[in-house]
Amino acid sequence: MTGKGTACMEPIDKCLSDPINYVRDEWGDFYCPKCDDGFTWAYTEEDDEQIGACTECEEAIPNCLKCDFHGTCRKCATGTFLSLDKKQCAD
Repeated sequence: MTGKGTACMEPIDKCLSDPINYVRDEWGDFYCPKCDDGFTWAYTEEDDEQIGACTECEEAIPNCLKCDFHGTCRKCATGTFLSLDKKQCAD
């Protein structure tokens, strides 16, 4: 077992990092520090619980065509503009 306690973890779908490199979030849950290209780490509400996963850019950030793994949009769809915090594409 490793010092981070990830030796028995299943790999996260669309995550480029091995489980040994997963990082703990503010709630103590592990998350993927680097998702596949075109994906970002995002949380969704499911049965009153926050579930994290590598999520396609446009699903995590509506109208975002390209994002990084920190939930920051790098390219918005035509007709939308990137907000100052780079977390959404607005009309």
